[in-house]
Order: sequence, then C-alpha cells, then structure tokens
Amino acid sequence: MEKLKPDAALMNALNFDENDLEYNREGEFSPAQQQNLYQRKQTMRMFTILSGCSILICILLAFSANPTSVMGILGLIIAGLALIVTGTEWLEIDEDLQKRRVNEYQGSVRLVVETLVRGGPVYKVHIDDERWSIDKVAFLAFKNEDPYIIYFAPHSRKILSAEWLR
Repeated sequence: MEKLKPDAALMNALNFDENDLEYNREGEFSPAQQQNLYQRKQTMRMFTILSGCSILICILLAFSANPTSVMGILGLIIAGLALIVTGTEWLEIDEDLQKRRVNEYQGSVRLVVETLVRGGPVYKVHIDDERWSIDKVAFLAFKNEDPYIIYFAPHSRKILSAEWLR
C-alpha cells in the first residue's frame, strides 16, 4: 500500500503528527503518545483518589450527624460513580502503557450522532462493529462512508491516529 500524506484536518482534530502515525503503523505508541497517555493516567489517578476521599468524607460528615441524610447518600452515590469511572479509565490506560501495543482497524467509517436524554450529543465513529466516541471536531474531520485505518489503544479505546484511504 502506498503511503499517503495524512489528512491535515484529521491530524489536527486527533492531535497526531506524521511521526506518531509512523509508530502506530508499526503497532507502537510514539514517545509523545506515551507521554500523553501517562499524563492522562496521572490525572485519572488523582481524580480516583479524590473520589475515594470524597466517599470517606461523605461517610464521616453526613452519616455521623444523620445516618439517613439524603444529601449524604446522594454524595456517596455520586462519589462512588466518579470512583468507578475514573478508576476504570486509570486502569485501562495503565494496561495500555504496560502492553505498549497499538491496535488498528480498517474499513468504511460510519458517523453516528447519539442524543442523550438530558445531555448533549455524543459523536461516534463506527467501522463494522467497532465504535469509538470522539469529540465534534474529530467527528467533522472524518468523511462518512470513506475508508480509513484507525489506530487506537486497545484497553482505553483512545484513537491515536487515523489514515484516510482515498
């Protein structure tokens, strides 16, 4: 397959360069991508710890004064959900960094906008049964029904780069 110059809009939207793409083609993270994942892992670790501390504070403050406090129970539920979400992402990124492997999937892209009941739209890119959530800028950089190779971290499912196969 002939190597084509990556699409500039896609590069900007997904925050990768030609060096990142070369590494990804070899099934590896570039040094810059490793650093970005490491920083994201550290952020998720911090939020996981804060969520855990919030759970303890909710238990100590709310339940010591009134064991049936609705605010205490609500705070505990919210902090618990935050702990699950951030902890899961932290572990997924950690697994990606330990395995140091990039997956790829090739095919025609189908762009899908899902609407949440009370939230804004969720932008997704599909290739066959594979799906990734992306932001609006990245969503608009893809061309619906065109063929792409998407390179992604297998556990966190973060898209690292993509190639438009014109």
